[in-house]
Amino acid sequence: MMSHVLCHFLLLIFLSSSVTTLGKPTDSALECGEDKSCVVLAQLVSTVNKLNEKLDKGLEELKTDLNKCLASTATISTQLGRHSADFLNHDTRLKEHDVSQRNDSQLVQSEWAY
Repeated sequence: MMSHVLCHFLLLIFLSSSVTTLGKPTDSALECGEDKSCVVLAQLVSTVNKLNEKLDKGLEELKTDLNKCLASTATISTQLGRHSADFLNHDTRLKEHDVSQRNDSQLVQSEWAY
């Protein structure tokens, strides 16, 4: 397993060094002439560059979407905090009203008892 990875790594180094010796980079392109391995490598480099551009664009879109989601989450969290406070206020008022009703009921019952 390790030798397999090492083999790929050495091949990558060899191909990378071939780029510098076989082709002359001009405007991010290789001039290979008739060397087929250089042409294939140039195509590979071009494809990798295109993929990197797409990934960069996708990453920027993800960052934008994430920022929108975070802003939306912050807004929702603020609204939830307000609703929670309102609920607690209503709950407290309801309990106070319930206690008041019980006291009134007890007062009426005690007046009838006399």
